Amino acid sequence: MIESPHQLWSVVIPTIWRSSYTLELLQKLNNEALVGEIILIDNAPAEGSPDLSGLHKIIHLPQRSNINVNPAWNLGVSSAKYAQICICNDDILFNTSVFSAAAQHLLLEQKTTIIGAHHESFSLESDVSISFSRGHWVGQGWGCVLFFQKKYWRDIPPQLKIFSGDKYITTIFPNTHSIRFKVDTVMSSSSGSREFNPIKDKDRHNFELLTNYYSRAKWLCKHATSFGRFSLSIFLFFSLKNIALWARSKK
Repeated sequence: MIESPHQLWSVVIPTIWRSSYTLELLQKLNNEALVGEIILIDNAPAEGSPDLSGLHKIIHLPQRSNINVNPAWNLGVSSAKYAQICICNDDILFNTSVFSAAAQHLLLEQKTTIIGAHHESFSLESDVSISFSRGHWVGQGWGCVLFFQKKYWRDIPPQLKIFSGDKYITTIFPNTHSIRFKVDTVMSSSSGSREFNPIKDKDRHNFELLTNYYSRAKWLCKHATSFGRFSLSIFLFFSLKNIALWARSKK
């Protein structure tokens, strides 16, 4: 149970060191009073990580090989020592005052709430007042940064390596919310590489295998009611998209 918005956070960040934002992000998090630890899942230690010696909050977990994003999330959450968890991409920058706002929102909402980034966060030109809304829009950056309580996390299945992890999470947490705040990013600076396309295609297919029709229908309805309102166009768009992906996987 969150007793105070001033409790510390464990921040989980997987990286393969392909973003120019990563070191600055780590420095900002290290200087944030509400961040108690930064669990850095290093999926590419051979690439040569920068000097991290001055960043005392970092727990550096180098991997022998790239375990990919979703397994890294699982590892980071299981390793975290604080009740409040933030999962964060390595290619974003933001004002760390968001930690206080997210803690207060979780304090007011139901315990099983998870908060992701509102899709408008990536197009804001300047810092704005932080606001929250119900719903999510996976595929538009919602999973770039997530805030939740550790005890409600359930591991993403190992069949999902890069894609569909955030989608699977929305089937675990009954209450999905979005936070609107300024985020600077070069989206998918790592996962956007062509070398990962076969894995992502397999992830999409495995998501279908791991979920039943009922859970996928619930997911579509959550998308259709993104940000508190039902949209038939969103429902039809994602329905047709899923049909197209299913057909592609059968070829």
